[in-house]
Amino acid sequence: MFVFGINIPLPEILFILILVLLIALVFIFIQMQHVNRHMKILEETTMDIKKYEEEETDTVRRFETDMQKLENEEAELFVTKIIPTVSKLENYVAVELLKGKDPEDIKAAIVKKGIDDGLATKVVNSLTFYLDFFHKLPDKNVDKHISTVEGMKVAK
Repeated sequence: MFVFGINIPLPEILFILILVLLIALVFIFIQMQHVNRHMKILEETTMDIKKYEEEETDTVRRFETDMQKLENEEAELFVTKIIPTVSKLENYVAVELLKGKDPEDIKAAIVKKGIDDGLATKVVNSLTFYLDFFHKLPDKNVDKHISTVEGMKVAK
């Protein structure tokens, strides 16, 4: 076939063009199958993730409920057991301090009874400071006879 005086093999060109388009169509079809496989895997994974999130949500909800119960029990334990114990300890230390006993002796006696050393130190220090600040601590019992005894000589 001649177009503008040039011999162009139009049927052969159309055949090659159709062949190239068919090959491109097959390639596109294969790629779509790959995409469909990937989409199925993605959907399955998404469903697995949603299922896992639902299970974990229930687990977290149970955990939070259990933690709330534990915190309530712990608060109740603190109010019913710890506070009265500390109050009794503070009362004991205050009475002993008002009797004029040395804070270190009081602390040692408390620790000997099984109270934690840190807690004993805090209670004794705080009450010593409080009573001293308000001038409630009695004067130390100082034995005035020591100087007399030291000055004595023992006869041999």
